[in-house]
Amino acid sequence: ETAGREHSIERALERMLTYWRGAELDIAPHAASRSQVLRAMEEVQAAMDEHTARCLALAASPYAKPVEEALANLLVSLRIATDTLDAWFGVQRGWLHLQPLFAAADIVTAMPAEARRFAAIDRVWRQTMMAAAARPNLLRFCASGGRILETMRESARHLDGILRNLAELLEAKRLAFPRFFFLADDELLQLLSRARDPRAVQPHLHKCFEGVVRLVFAGDALRADGGAELAPPARAAAGDEEGSGELDEEEAEPGADVGLILALCSADGEVLPLETAQQVDPNLGFRKGRAETWLGEVEAAMRRAVRAAISTAVAARGTEARGAWALHHTSQAVIVANALFWTADVETALAGEASFGTESRRRIVTEGASVGGLMRALLGRLGAELGEVVE
Repeated sequence: ETAGREHSIERALERMLTYWRGAELDIAPHAASRSQVLRAMEEVQAAMDEHTARCLALAASPYAKPVEEALANLLVSLRIATDTLDAWFGVQRGWLHLQPLFAAADIVTAMPAEARRFAAIDRVWRQTMMAAAARPNLLRFCASGGRILETMRESARHLDGILRNLAELLEAKRLAFPRFFFLADDELLQLLSRARDPRAVQPHLHKCFEGVVRLVFAGDALRADGGAELAPPARAAAGDEEGSGELDEEEAEPGADVGLILALCSADGEVLPLETAQQVDPNLGFRKGRAETWLGEVEAAMRRAVRAAISTAVAARGTEARGAWALHHTSQAVIVANALFWTADVETALAGEASFGTESRRRIVTEGASVGGLMRALLGRLGAELGEVVE
């Protein structure tokens, strides 16, 4: 009976050893970094947990004496390999997150010390993956004296430090331009990694400025107010070549000088031109590569442009026909101007002033009819568009 039980334990140990002789690391190429990554290995990790528990159970048997040392060695190897894979996948997540960021020159310039630390981690990562591809047996490679585990733990410590410093950089950028708080970390990092390309802000602009979907650069073929083209003004900086802002957005080189920011465009296609004196050049001097700086200037210019648009709409309110006036000015300026005149008329009426007489009432009736006509026209257009969508 004793010999039978000992033989049963030996057979169980041999089955486990046979499994681990054939278990290999699942390594796949990573085209973006020209390196390799470790694929998910749920089945193998489950087998590690199962075999660890089985080794503990077998070692506790009084009949395990003949294979006691072999069981202990396998148990140690399994524990080291389990810890190694956990650390390995953790480092891989951090490496995959940071690798495209530190491939961008703007991030390297902004964080030179962290860039050097990541370069060292990247070098170790690539060497480790090449070694693993050459010796793919999982247990033999991961449990080889614990060297790989220590390497991964050291890399994880450095990655944590880099991520902390990266979080501090993002906080500093957000404090410099608070509208960056509307962006998630990944979105802000994507923007900062292309900070020398002003057009990189376009996909994130609607989150920073509600109602604004893109900036109009000097080379853009957008038209404003009545179809007048927003022509690029003369550049003030010396040495600018003629036509430097003439590229279309699709053809502009990353980091190219895209010219002045002339206007802001809404999702509805309305264009709010910036005053000539307030147009921002994101590539000029200290602004280049610092999105938080020139976007702050865009915000200030936007406020002045909105104020000027509202003032123009208010001044033209009494000199243009209501329908033409409402369509000639930007929607927000029309809404604000209407609110101002409506409030003034109500205050006059409530005060019982004689000036609010028959003429004022007639004007209200006439403008009410004009607004009704505009609403019917807009509803008719909306109905036609909905009909096209349904078809």
